[in-house]
Amino acid sequence: MAPPSDGHARADPSSRALRRETAGLGGLHSAFATLTDWQDWRQAGRHEHRFAVRAMSEWPVWLVAVRLVSAVACGSTGIAGALLLWHPSGPHGVVGRTVLVALLLGCLVVAGLWLLCPFPGWTGAVAYVAWADLTILGVALMLSDPVAKMCVVILLSTVGTFAGWFLGWRIMLLHCLFCAAVIIGTSIWALCQPGTSAWSLYLVTGTAVVVDVLMPALLQFPVEVIRRSVVAVARRSNCDPLTGLLNRRGLRSAA
Repeated sequence: MAPPSDGHARADPSSRALRRETAGLGGLHSAFATLTDWQDWRQAGRHEHRFAVRAMSEWPVWLVAVRLVSAVACGSTGIAGALLLWHPSGPHGVVGRTVLVALLLGCLVVAGLWLLCPFPGWTGAVAYVAWADLTILGVALMLSDPVAKMCVVILLSTVGTFAGWFLGWRIMLLHCLFCAAVIIGTSIWALCQPGTSAWSLYLVTGTAVVVDVLMPALLQFPVEVIRRSVVAVARRSNCDPLTGLLNRRGLRSAA
């Protein structure tokens, strides 16, 4: 005789586990497919840049504020970096000083471009992130003190903030990998130098890992969730729920 039933079918525990495992494998497969989609990598950050600029264009003062902050950051880096020419931790020799001066002059030029030119497009934003990463690395390489090198590397976190908001997770991922490689390489070089305090280097290196790699990666999750949620809501509001075709608002937006 069949046992009494309360009207609700009880799922087999093994079937529930199988569904969870299948969903997990499907999620891993989807994540792997996203990471290996080279077509999207060629356009990395393009849609995110368009979304961020259009969103901030509703209040143009925000775009002006970003330009001013970026100009001040580049200009102050160039001016403050000039003090390294006379600092004990600064470069020694004509070559090192010449390279440092060239990098600092580049900071002042980019600061002027932020002030005089309109907000950069996708190509300009990607070029700015690449230039900023390489410039900070170049300044760090010109310093003679290992701890000072790592302190300059921490400045890479400012580039991650710009990349995460305007260029999306793919550019952010490349930036974090670059930061991790720079931190590891600088740490290995510093440990090979005589007289380097391992404890002082550990403190600065740990700070650099948290600020340059972990924090930008963690902050990128809510940014992506918000961006995708807004895009999904906008798409639903622009389409007819029955036919899936563009409604009047969607046609106007598309035009």
